[in-house]
Amino acid sequence: MASEKLNKFQMKLTKIMGKIAGNKLLLSLRDTFIMAAAPLMIAGFAIMISSVFLDPTGIIFGNSGLHLGSLISGSEKAFLVSDFAEGLRTLQGYFNLFINGTMAINALLVVAGFAFFGSRRFFPKNKEPIVVTFYALAAFFITLPWTVTTLDTKGNEVTINGIVNSNFIGQQGIFTGLIVSGITIYVFNKLIQKNVTFKMPDTVPPAVAKSFESLVPGVVTLAIFVIVAGVLNGVFDTSLPEALLWLLQKPALAVAATPLFAVVAIVSTPILQWFGIHGTSVWGPIFGLTWNINDNENIMGTAQHLYSTLFMNFTVVSSGAAA
Repeated sequence: MASEKLNKFQMKLTKIMGKIAGNKLLLSLRDTFIMAAAPLMIAGFAIMISSVFLDPTGIIFGNSGLHLGSLISGSEKAFLVSDFAEGLRTLQGYFNLFINGTMAINALLVVAGFAFFGSRRFFPKNKEPIVVTFYALAAFFITLPWTVTTLDTKGNEVTINGIVNSNFIGQQGIFTGLIVSGITIYVFNKLIQKNVTFKMPDTVPPAVAKSFESLVPGVVTLAIFVIVAGVLNGVFDTSLPEALLWLLQKPALAVAATPLFAVVAIVSTPILQWFGIHGTSVWGPIFGLTWNINDNENIMGTAQHLYSTLFMNFTVVSSGAAA
């Protein structure tokens, strides 16, 4: 009797989790974060080399480590003002360029990836998902705040217009990027499906015809975000990324930073594995929106999060329970 109940429960759970794991949205999110992970790995290696091997005050050359700087120049003070140390700092600057082109634009990678994979999964008849990616990126930039607050030479706070706030093309813009990209996927492809396009003569080359066919759906899609950005800026004096950061991203990250969230993630992963369901397929998209952000902030040195994807890897995965 107990065995029959367990089998029924297992079948129901497997069916539910199978539907979750096969959900188009979750699969699109999973593919997006997997795609975006490779450039972030490059940034991680660059940060490691810059911090460990090139930092004049680090564990290789500094007095807190192997003291190679003092051995080379006689003292740490002499080493830090030497040409060799200056060369190391120059190399550090070059390695930081890897970060500028990868981790610092993480939201752009997510927008591009989600627009491509989402369009391909939800609208497979669209043979040019890359066009949706172009409009998703354009829509994302429309919603960004184009003002930067900084300090002048006298220490006074000044606002500079016409410069995009780079904070929101990195970790802080991921939620906005996904929402903007999702709306773009739906609106653009629906208009294409309903033939709300320019009809070009047959004599026009296919590549040119495809480009013009996207004009009307593209204008409508971008107009939606122009209106949203205008209302938020004119009425509430804010932008879409700033509003969503306050409404969605910060609460989600706050929940993901709790021990309860970590316990549920760690305990459920091997349980799902026991039922024949790959836990990563279920938790991967959730980690992408929470713990992956924590990982990146830890690597960049802007935060010290305990719970992150690396935490998961060094606990559950390293034990073999979720490998």
